[in-house]
Amino acid sequence: MQSCEVEVIGINYTIHTHKSEHRFKIFSKPAQLDTEQAGREETKAEAEQSCGGVRHVLKNVSFQAKPWEILAIVGPSGAGKSSLLEILAGKHSPQNGTVLLNHKPVNKAQFRKLSGYVTQKDTLFPLLAVEEILMFSAKLRLKLSQEQLCSRVK
Repeated sequence: MQSCEVEVIGINYTIHTHKSEHRFKIFSKPAQLDTEQAGREETKAEAEQSCGGVRHVLKNVSFQAKPWEILAIVGPSGAGKSSLLEILAGKHSPQNGTVLLNHKPVNKAQFRKLSGYVTQKDTLFPLLAVEEILMFSAKLRLKLSQEQLCSRVK
């Protein structure tokens, strides 16, 4: 069994946002605002214009995941956890930064063979154990003998 160290150095990932108006009046704010709130709205609008509709999802993120250790990626909603995992899975490309596998730049095809990524919205069989789900997936994806499949799943 092959063990791998994953190192991420200085990942930056931004998305372009554009403010859209709600089509229905029930979702829009009332026309009358008090002066304090109006001032805050203007400041917020100026900040959005100065950013040009760009939102920094990940800013200078670095970490190291060593073999045989457990790494938890935690944070509040919207912190960029899923975006970071999607970059590692090769689904998105960061604007800059480096992803290393065993101290070498990542070959995406090789990394996909060594790792697996299950999305938040993936549907799993609720009555199967984790090992059974992994075995089911391995049987569909890998052309290996039963003994090799069991070894990879474990």
